[in-house]
This record gives sequence, structure tokens and C-alpha cells, in this order.
Amino acid sequence: MFALRDRPPQSRAGLTRRIARDKERLFELLRSEGFYNAEINAVVDETKTPVEVTLSIDTGIVYLLEQYELRYAATPAGDTELFPREPEDLGLALGMRAQSSGIRQASRDLITRLGEIGRPLASITNRSFVVDHDKTTMRVTLDIDPGPRSAFGKVSMAQLDTVSA
Repeated sequence: MFALRDRPPQSRAGLTRRIARDKERLFELLRSEGFYNAEINAVVDETKTPVEVTLSIDTGIVYLLEQYELRYAATPAGDTELFPREPEDLGLALGMRAQSSGIRQASRDLITRLGEIGRPLASITNRSFVVDHDKTTMRVTLDIDPGPRSAFGKVSMAQLDTVSA
């Protein structure tokens, strides 16, 4: 916010654009922390030199994670019982703050976990994030293609002169 403090805009229109950009960055930051109904007001005092801008922020109510649904594409039976199924399997909890960092990390952890159980080509094919302003909640749905099961073939070792198998 203070990066351009020493380079004031050349016009009122330039100042208005800069305020709008700053407000959008602040809204993005607030949403990432679970504040989806924040209000930001700008007051411009043109009697001061340079012009002074004051931003007032009302964060509003924090939104909570209401649902985190994992929907897997059909796969042959086998290791599907090892697939993460619940938000808690990925470090989330229903009722927690709807923070984007935790939700993004859970997606990364999901793909890592599937790789660890022999599904290295797993991918998330669709993500849905629904914010309900009346209930102040977020619902997340992930469609997942676990990919084919992969396994190592036969392992053999040869010429083990200095190391044991």
C-alpha cells in the first residue's frame, strides 16, 4: 500500500484508479482469510498536500467451511479404501475458518496422498467453491480422477560387492 507513496498520481482520475486497485487487493486478501462480506471505504482529503487517503476496513463476519466433498471418478476396486474421504483426512475441519491457504494445501495434500498409495497420475478435474452469504459459509467440492494404479515391477540387484542387498 505504501510502495507508491513517493510517486503520487498526476490526476484525480489516477488517484481514483489507484484507490480502486488497492481496495481490490485488500478484498482479495480479506477473502483469502475467510472474510467474504468485508467493506472498504476510502476517504480522500484534498486539503492536505500531498492528498491524504484513508481506507477504513470492516472485515464483517468470518465465513466457515460448511462442506468439503471429495468426488472420485469410478475406479476398479482395489486400493480405493485408502483414498482420503473426509476433510479431516486432509487436515481440514468442518466449521473452521474458510481460509484459502488451508483449502489449497488440502488439495495439494490430496494429490500427494494419492501418489503415495500408487496413484501418481491423480488429478483434480474440477473445483467448485460456493460462498453462501446468507449462512456465511463456504462449500467446496472437488472432482478427482485418481488415475490408474501403478506398481513397481520385479526388483533385482546385481554386482553388490560393497553393499548388502
